[in-house]
This record gives sequence, structure tokens and C-alpha cells, in this order.
Amino acid sequence: MLEPNRHLARTAAIALTGLAIVAGPVTAAPEPFLLVDQDLSVRPIELLSAGAYGLEIRDAGGGPTTQVTLDECLALIRPDGYLAQDPESDPLSGDMFGTLVFADGERMPGVISGDAPPDADAVAWVHPRFGPMLVPLERVAAASLRPGAPIPESGQLDVVALANGDQLQGFIASVGDPVVIEVGDGVDAHPVEIPLARTRGFALVAPRMPPTGRRVWFSDGTVLDTRKLQVGNDGYLRFGLAWRPDEGGFAARLSTVSAVLFDSAGLVPLATLAPARVERTTPRYIVPGPKVDDPAAPLGLGAVSIRGPVRVRYALPDNCIRFAGEAQLPFGARRWGDYQLILRDDDAEVFRARLNRANPSVPINVTLRGSELTIELEQGASGPIQDHVVLRRAMLLVE
Repeated sequence: MLEPNRHLARTAAIALTGLAIVAGPVTAAPEPFLLVDQDLSVRPIELLSAGAYGLEIRDAGGGPTTQVTLDECLALIRPDGYLAQDPESDPLSGDMFGTLVFADGERMPGVISGDAPPDADAVAWVHPRFGPMLVPLERVAAASLRPGAPIPESGQLDVVALANGDQLQGFIASVGDPVVIEVGDGVDAHPVEIPLARTRGFALVAPRMPPTGRRVWFSDGTVLDTRKLQVGNDGYLRFGLAWRPDEGGFAARLSTVSAVLFDSAGLVPLATLAPARVERTTPRYIVPGPKVDDPAAPLGLGAVSIRGPVRVRYALPDNCIRFAGEAQLPFGARRWGDYQLILRDDDAEVFRARLNRANPSVPINVTLRGSELTIELEQGASGPIQDHVVLRRAMLLVE
């Protein structure tokens, strides 16, 4: 069981050694991103470098180099259709490994090694690129230990998911080889040791932790809170882990970075909010609610799909001051789709646009002052046929 883990650790060590060799005077091509600023405006840029001072950028397609401070930046995200080009990534695909999920939402593909010291109260995890590390158990929410296995969920008790599909519930005392869980109550409580080979995953009753530092999404599914974020002209991102302030840093090709969130408290993806109400506006038997295409998308900005005619109401977070995104009529709905997209801040209309084949997309950026955002699709000339909107990069700004 442990031999593949040692092989993975050697692979990661070779990858990290290669970084030190490659990082030299060679100047890499700038990387394309969308820069999200503090009023949720989005513009395409090329990132040349980054550091404590801010970002050095230029407009997409060329132009003069400019600097923006980190106070001006909310996030970076890749343009639609961007595919990471990383020659080192093929043997290190996140689909080959399990996933460790942190209580603050960080995620790391990899394997559990079982090598944690008995008194460490930590999970010994080996990341395919960043190598072995000890993750304090108090920071861990759950893990799948096999490729493609679902991540277990805890209820009132910790859970260990077994390879045969069964589950044990109790208190997880340690995670290694074996995994130890205490089951039963009172005088009947006793520890059960489960070999890693029989364990599919586990979940702990862990209080939600807030993000810290700058959050980075990588193309292999890794999500990390970082400190001392730097991008050099060699095309590498260098950083430390926010939860390991006294330890060394890591490096990865900038081409493997999917998104960076500079202000974790300021941006709230619409995809993370559940509608308060979904109301029909015509005599329909079924009123489908919004669907999110990818809840794990970088920045949490999975596209939100709404089929109308319908009125969807969202309760806004406290101190929410702006909503922005792009509304699109999907290709498959452009033959007959024709409707009015209406946004209301409480009861005040703040946005209206007609979407149809001639006008299939429209940007949105509106100020909010109320406690409720309403999104309505009002049928047009073709009636309630193919009235379908996809909201891309739909995000709320909280001050």
C-alpha cells in the first residue's frame, strides 16, 4: 500500500528539483487572465509579474506595461476556453489521486502516506507536485482516498467510509495506517482500527474555517491559501502556505494557475447561494430552479443556468453592494429564445435587457442597496419557448 506513496513522493521531489533548475534568466511569455477589479469590472490582460507591490500587466494583445496595486485587484481568472499548457502535468493529473478537503475549503489531490508520527495529530499527505506534508487534523474536513471515490460527508459524528461501501460513525482518533475511530457510547465505546487498504475515505465534524491569505486554484484541482505570492519573469508562481507561516515555499508554472482570489471576503459567487424563492410567472406545472454547472469551478464561479419564464429571488449577504456577470442565451436556444432579462434590487428594477438570436449576450454590472436580488425571465414574442439564460462569472461584491 505504501510503495506507490513513496514513488509519488519521489516524483514530486523530482518535479520540485526541476523547478530550481528551470527557474533562471529565461523570460517566459505573459499569461492571459481576466482581471476583476474592486467594482467587479472585468478586462482581459496579460500578467507579466506579481509581488507584494501588486501586478505588472498589459492589455490583452499588447500595449504598454502598467502596474496595479493589490488594493485595486479582486481576482484573476482565466478567459473562457483557456486550457492549461503544462508539459509537467500529464503524469500528475488530479484524476489519478484522492482528494483532501480542508475545513476552510482548500483542496489537495494526492495520497495519504500513513507516515505521520503517532503524536502528530495530523494527516500525512503527499501532493503529486508539492510533495509530502503534514496537515493538522483540526484543519481537515474530509478526504477521498481513492481516485474517483466520492468525498464522504459527516453528520453529528465523524465517518469512515469503507472500501466495501459500509460506513463507521464515531470519533476519529487518528488518520494513518491504520485509521482509528472510536465507536459506541459510554462504557461500550471502543477503538476500531481500519487498515488504509480497506478505507475509501473519511469525514470529520469540523467547524467551517474562513479563508486566509490569497487563494489560488490550479488546473489539477488543487486549491490553496497562500502567502508571499510572487510571479517572476521566468513564468513561475512562488508562494508559501498560509497555514505554514514558518516553513518554506513552493513553486509551480503560472500556466497551471486557473484563478487567484486576492480578497476572499469581498467576492461572493452567485453559484454558492441557494434561492430564497422560485416563482412561476405563467401557468406552468413545473418551475425548475437554477442549476450550477460546476460547483467546484475556480473562484466558485460555476455558470448558473435559469429556464423561464420564471422569477428567482436571492437573499443577499450583509453589506452587498454590487452584482456583475455576463448573461448569455445558449446556442441551443437561439432559434426561438426571446425574452426580457430583468434584475431587481428589492422591488426596484436596476437592469433590463432583451436576449434573442440577434443579441445573445449582455454584460451586467449594477449597484445594489437592498437585501434581495430578483432575477426574472419575462417571455417575449416567441412565448415561453427556449427562454433560457446562463449567467457566467456571476458574482456579488461585499464591502
